[in-house]
Amino acid sequence: MSLSYYFSLSKPNLKFLVTEIVSGIAGFTVEQIARLFNKAIDKNIENIFLPESFYKILTKEKTPNR
Repeated sequence: MSLSYYFSLSKPNLKFLVTEIVSGIAGFTVEQIARLFNKAIDKNIENIFLPESFYKILTKEKTPNR
């Protein structure tokens, strides 16, 4: 995520639309790829748009175990 993260911060006038397609083509699970974008949610980066599935995975990870 670091390169995408810093690039998106340096280009606030651009929008970055992330899709799930990269995970399947590269042979990774959606969960593995979603975790790479945790800073987009933690830092509330407004020009990175994640798929709903990534958002669900990342916000679920932040809830404490019960």
